[in-house]
Amino acid sequence: MVRAEGVETIDLTFYGTRDYHDRFAGRAGDFDFLLHILAAAGREGLTVTASIPLIRENMGQMEGLLDTLSARGVGAFSIFLPHSKGRGGALDGQRLTKGEFDSLSNRVKSHFIKARCQTEGEWLRENVWPEPERRTLTLCLTEENIGRLETMPTEDIVRFLEELDDSYRAQVPPLAELARRYGDRESERLFRLRDLHLSWQQRYLREHPGIYDMNDESHHFSVHT
Repeated sequence: MVRAEGVETIDLTFYGTRDYHDRFAGRAGDFDFLLHILAAAGREGLTVTASIPLIRENMGQMEGLLDTLSARGVGAFSIFLPHSKGRGGALDGQRLTKGEFDSLSNRVKSHFIKARCQTEGEWLRENVWPEPERRTLTLCLTEENIGRLETMPTEDIVRFLEELDDSYRAQVPPLAELARRYGDRESERLFRLRDLHLSWQQRYLREHPGIYDMNDESHHFSVHT
């Protein structure tokens, strides 16, 4: 049915090898279930890619995971550093350092995402803090709000989201100020700039409770690029 609807590629997320993946996902048998999907997709002629978050705990599993998935026909891999949204907020202590990343094999590094990553210290020494130019606003529908939202004109809904986001940006300092407050020049932990920005925003929000967090995807949220 998926193929008939025009889908050509599906992406599956693996957190590590079988036992670790199931523990991380909190679902016994999840790794084998994904392999079942992978096999079914292959039989239907769909291309399957794999996304793999890379942390200190699973870095030693990367070679074995690549072997397993390559043997089962995965077409491409995307290995990435997780951000701190959602459950990722509990992984702060698992973020790789530059030295740990450098210790990985060339094979693993070749599948690492091309987005620019540097240590926190390197970002601070570079001292270039571009502000986002675009935003994507997402409306989260719930049983509590759908009745009201269904009666609102579209332009009022858009204005509601814009005002939520404008209020957030007015209350949280810009990136350059967050860098001055929280930046650690000695830190060897690796970040994409957007993830470092998010980490500093979260620190500010913990110190200033009551601000509606527009990074929290459990309700209306925004993404800035």
